[in-house]
Amino acid sequence: MSDRIAVTVMVDPDVWRESKNKLSVTRSDFINEQLCIAIDAADDEETVLRNEIIDLQNEINVKESRLCKLRAERLENERKECMFEEVMVTVDRIIDRNGFIGKDQLRNISKQRDVAYNSLLNHVLDLGYDVQNYGLVVK
Repeated sequence: MSDRIAVTVMVDPDVWRESKNKLSVTRSDFINEQLCIAIDAADDEETVLRNEIIDLQNEINVKESRLCKLRAERLENERKECMFEEVMVTVDRIIDRNGFIGKDQLRNISKQRDVAYNSLLNHVLDLGYDVQNYGLVVK
């Protein structure tokens, strides 16, 4: 069925225009499929439906995967925000006591609280806090 012929078909102009937007295949392919179904030359209807379901299920799987990733990212961001709130209590206490905080202290806090050091350092710098290289004094 690879050879095709050109034919003239009379179609309502509104239907023709709307079919261009609605069909997932070309209008020629659609008409060809419909004619095959009408003369029983196409795959049986069950096979056609099964293939359509498989295509749709693949599309759903892709969208569900993306949805899961978005939800995981949102939960991770919420977890980080909560962790910063808890960590900042300690940071604020050190700042109040010393007037500054050391990078070594931030590194210790980040390890204890399982927060990325660079994220914590950038957050503290964004708040305008005085950050020194060392905050712990050897006694």
